[in-house]
Order: sequence, then C-alpha cells, then structure tokens
Amino acid sequence: MFIDFVPEDQTVFSPAEVATMLCISRRTVLRWIEEERLAVFRIAATVRIQRSDLVVFLQEHHHEVAQYAAGSEQGATPAETPNA
Repeated sequence: MFIDFVPEDQTVFSPAEVATMLCISRRTVLRWIEEERLAVFRIAATVRIQRSDLVVFLQEHHHEVAQYAAGSEQGATPAETPNA
C-alpha cells in the first residue's frame, strides 16, 4: 500500500514531496488540499502536510491514489484514463 512509501523518519512534507513519493502530480495534491480532503498546516504562505495526516488520507483514499498513480504513469489523469 502507499503508506509504505511514507518515510518514517520525516514528520512533515511539502505538497511536492507528497506528489513525488506517490508518483502523482503536484497539482493533484494541491487539489486535494483545496478540497479539504488532505489536512495541512500553513506557516505564512508555506503549506506542509503532517505525516500522520498523510497516513490517514492514504488509508481512506488508497484506491483513488492508485488510480492517479497509474494515470500519471501513462501520462493521463484517471478521468482521462478509460475504465478508471
């Protein structure tokens, strides 16, 4: 499962780091944040995601994350991928 990709020695991540570790686009991570599906905390304009919040999100949405990861491998989002 995707939780295995979350480093245990790191407690906070940027949206770009989350995107890289999950093999999805940064824009997808930012959309989840905008939709308030992925919890974040902000310091001025800086957005960070706590490891614990990321783990909860991945447990609740692992099927969706897998679809996005598969779509990004093919250069498409799940909405653009047939049968997704």
